[in-house]
Amino acid sequence: MAEKILQIQSKDYLRRKLLPHKGREWRESWTKETTDKLLVLPIAFIGLVPALIIAYKINKEDNGDIYYKDQRVGRDGEITVNKFRSMKPGSNSTQTSLRYYEQFTNDNDDRLTRIGRIIRQIDIDEFPQVFQILSGELSLVEFRAIEQQAINNLKEIMLDEEFNNWLSKKFIGKQGVYDPSVGRVNNPRSDLERIPFQLDYAENASLLKDIGIYFYINLLILNKIVKKIRRGIKKRTVLETD
Repeated sequence: MAEKILQIQSKDYLRRKLLPHKGREWRESWTKETTDKLLVLPIAFIGLVPALIIAYKINKEDNGDIYYKDQRVGRDGEITVNKFRSMKPGSNSTQTSLRYYEQFTNDNDDRLTRIGRIIRQIDIDEFPQVFQILSGELSLVEFRAIEQQAINNLKEIMLDEEFNNWLSKKFIGKQGVYDPSVGRVNNPRSDLERIPFQLDYAENASLLKDIGIYFYINLLILNKIVKKIRRGIKKRTVLETD
């Protein structure tokens, strides 16, 4: 009898890990991690040569680091998220400068290098994260990794119950590159606006949902690249103030 119960439990465990239905089961499954890697492989293949050219241009412009290593928060503590360095060395050295530059965009930010302005405007500065997905450090579709300060800010402006509910669901899976809210919020810099879409994903995450988000975001990025090529990359615009 005990052997039969163990067999049933074992089958259920395998079903949840290999053939998960949705929600938490899917987010913690081996199937999702494998799917992430399969979906990101074409991006890695297509983007490899442009990425090598970008890396060369970044280094040649000021002999600085190719990557900017951003410290974020993951389920097991602090994690490093890699980006192509788009700003001049030392641009993010203080919280004061970060607050000041919140008013800038990719067009009028004096911190940006020449190549940095280009890769920011066509959204490919985060390409190195493709290899972090392949290595298993990050997930493709998941809650976006944010800084501890951003989490603290959310705690201040949200009700305790709402914040605790969001926080308990944020760290179930690995932190992601394609946040479920991308393309659906009015202000892409607002972590608060992302929350309803993230909570919906936490409850309804599935293979089909991940594939839908994957194609939707890739189409957004492709559309943005095409528009920028047609209109040209803006060298710089003047910041308008009252």
